[in-house]
Amino acid sequence: MKSAHFAGAAALLFGALPGCGSTPQAVGNVNSIIVITSDSLWRAVGDSLRTALEQPIFTVREEPTFHVTQVSPQDPRWAKAREFRHVVVIGGAADGWVAPVLRRARKRTSNGDRAGRTTGPALVHTRDVWARNQFATALVLPADGAAAAALALAPRAATATDSVFRAYARQRMYLSRPDTTLRDSLRRRAGYGILLPNVYFAVRRTADVQLFQNTTQIGGDLVRSVLIVARPGVIEPTAETALAWRDSVARTHYRPAHDTQRAQLRSQRVQSATHAGIELQGVWQGTDATWPMAGPFITRMIPCPAQNRTFLVDSWLYAPAPQRGSRYEYIVQLQTILESFQCGSEQTT
Repeated sequence: MKSAHFAGAAALLFGALPGCGSTPQAVGNVNSIIVITSDSLWRAVGDSLRTALEQPIFTVREEPTFHVTQVSPQDPRWAKAREFRHVVVIGGAADGWVAPVLRRARKRTSNGDRAGRTTGPALVHTRDVWARNQFATALVLPADGAAAAALALAPRAATATDSVFRAYARQRMYLSRPDTTLRDSLRRRAGYGILLPNVYFAVRRTADVQLFQNTTQIGGDLVRSVLIVARPGVIEPTAETALAWRDSVARTHYRPAHDTQRAQLRSQRVQSATHAGIELQGVWQGTDATWPMAGPFITRMIPCPAQNRTFLVDSWLYAPAPQRGSRYEYIVQLQTILESFQCGSEQTT
């Protein structure tokens, strides 16, 4: 195996595996990707594929979204490696580490004949090939020009692995069930809705401020926070206006109060069916020197013309030592919550 992440992966890889009958439960984190391919092909394309798959995301710094570990099918340990939660196999359709993925895909899709007989180049996705709750992707390569074909498929493979992870993060967030009771109550009383998991609890609820947090964790410190405030009038959303509003909110309602690190600020426009807004993402830092805290935040400034109001929906994360090796999962979860915000005529069941 060839990865700086090998030490952490190996503990899961070669330890005792839980099982049920003859099919074991998948091991490892979803953001740990095991790539099964020959050493010779990996030498030719490994650097480029690793760069594509370990696409960075900005949290409090640039961090890889995934950790890639390559395993040769000639390595006797590959029989254990293939039981990881997230597996990418690369090779020809008849190769012993690729064919099982294609057979499984054929069973799971109405287009099974094509998935099972492809000669490449092609990208095939399926589940539960060697373990339960496993995601598997095959880069099926032709006999000639295998390296070039692998590189050509790399962007699509990266998009696919990211989609799998984001779906997993959203599903995991709502394992406690979405709090539709809270959403419906907010719609009746406050004129807007937002869909939080049931594990969020109210920190402050007034006519002007709704603040919720989630401190559920398995070891270590972990806090996720969502706040909604409104101002009268339809205010043009700009990065400067949103940031000034966020600064005011962070000083007034957060304990400890937050300062925004402006040098690391990023912004983008967001669009829903009824309104356009702006999203800021950056880093906050606690102002209490006796309690050093920092982390990423995502905030959205959203006009609601139907109500002649403008909203700030702010979220932040404190995860100094993420238990599953990446803050990316929590960033996806906060983005999903912010995307669920609805006001005025756009509110649906």
